[in-house]
Amino acid sequence: MEIEPTIDPSQLRRNWNLRVETALPRWGAWLEHLSNSLKGFDQWRPTVPDYLLRASSNLESELERYLEMAMNHLHDLWVIQAWLEFPEDDFIDHESLMMNLLMDAMARCGRILSPENINFLPRPLQVVSPPQWLEYLSTCEFGRALLESMQQDEGVTERLPPAVELPPLPREAVFTSSVRSLQAAQSTYKQHVDEKQLINRLRSVMQKSPFNGMTLAHSQVATSLNECEAAHVVLG
Repeated sequence: MEIEPTIDPSQLRRNWNLRVETALPRWGAWLEHLSNSLKGFDQWRPTVPDYLLRASSNLESELERYLEMAMNHLHDLWVIQAWLEFPEDDFIDHESLMMNLLMDAMARCGRILSPENINFLPRPLQVVSPPQWLEYLSTCEFGRALLESMQQDEGVTERLPPAVELPPLPREAVFTSSVRSLQAAQSTYKQHVDEKQLINRLRSVMQKSPFNGMTLAHSQVATSLNECEAAHVVLG
């Protein structure tokens, strides 16, 4: 996905950040609402006969499914917001990689950012920090099971390829074409190392999400990052 030359990348990032900032509190409030609903069923379940328990199973399953989806959405939006906060130099020096990554991630998350969808979500009564999302999960049995299943990520990233300097090069005119070809290859290799380092930083940020280690099978940002790496961080 190529960037249109008429688009101001800085303005585009500001627009993206505003969209994410608008959506995050609404999805957080939805997570809280679903957790409270499941908490109500947890308290109700021991007091009723099996007949009503069987009748409630479909509704509880739907609540659990929507809660897990909300958790996935919050993870994706949190990561995008963190990527948007990368230093300006990263966007200047690696504009193609950063902008194409974010354009893909925003497109994949278009539905959960759409006003037509988030306007149906509850409004938060107060501004909450991301750790509060985990507290919402802890209020119901299903959420606590998700928290207990969280796997600690060691944060291991792929080792960077070594930086390599060229040997002394001949200056005779007869070698000029081959020397320039080798210097161009050296420049391409350096760009590869720099972009690989940036990909590792982007992945490290993703691993710091409040929901890292949970079941995030539908994480859109992970797919965006993997595809961006495959498209950009390659050597011919």
